[in-house]
Amino acid sequence: GCAGTKAVAGKGNDAVPLAAAWDMSSEWIGLTESVGRHIGEFINLYPPGVPLLVPGEVMTEPLCGRIRNAIEQGLEVQGIQSRAERDEQHFFIPVIREEQIKEFKIVNKEEIERKQRLRI
Repeated sequence: GCAGTKAVAGKGNDAVPLAAAWDMSSEWIGLTESVGRHIGEFINLYPPGVPLLVPGEVMTEPLCGRIRNAIEQGLEVQGIQSRAERDEQHFFIPVIREEQIKEFKIVNKEEIERKQRLRI
């Protein structure tokens, strides 16, 4: 996974508002496994320090590819951890724990459904 050039973060129906995501607990997983998951921290391309993702947005395949390409080009991507294992570099990203997302969706079910109806 993690290929592509057009980088668009998941800001649609599945995104969790930053204010809610900020207080949710996160865990570190492999960058390639993060597609479809809600990001737990700010992920910035530095310089200039522009956020690629903010907490609560959903990682997409193209954006994952853009992050991987930036790392391979030697650019600094803040919010990502790297670890060398058996002569290979592995990259990890914080994602919000699935239980937290499920709980948020249950508590905010009516509001989420109302917003979905307005978009149709």
